[in-house]
Amino acid sequence: MDIIVHRTAIYGSFTPDFQAAIITNLNLTQDCAISKLKALKVLAQVREA
Repeated sequence: MDIIVHRTAIYGSFTPDFQAAIITNLNLTQDCAISKLKALKVLAQVREA
């Protein structure tokens, strides 16, 4: 919880354009992480078969 509050406090100090860029970067990072997890799941299924 501390990290989330801290990030929000920092986030609030940025300009709207900068906030939009941060949101975009966060979304891209999440998408990459999800893609990697999906790839790992597929690998795990192939190995089990």
